[in-house]
Amino acid sequence: MKPIQIILAVLLVITTSVGARGFTTNGWGNYSCGQYLSAVHNLPPGKASWIERPEGRRFVDDAAQYQHWLDGFISASNLWIYRAGRGKDVTTDPAATDCLGEKMV
Repeated sequence: MKPIQIILAVLLVITTSVGARGFTTNGWGNYSCGQYLSAVHNLPPGKASWIERPEGRRFVDDAAQYQHWLDGFISASNLWIYRAGRGKDVTTDPAATDCLGEKMV
């Protein structure tokens, strides 16, 4: 198993088991795999849509929001790996994360 597959499998177990004990999750981590798949449906792997507003603000679609959440999860996992002295960081890119997420669900 590749490191990213292990992390995503652990995420699924943690989300289910820790949630049963009253652990609080925030943000996009509260949504289901089905909602994630709906957000990335018909998009090329790793791609998202956005609108540039005249005032310089960027508004992104749900696929981008999920990708940001997954990036944060992988970053937190890397911090845990580093602090625990348990090996190498997990590196990935948005397209790989999308493809793996679609295969695992």
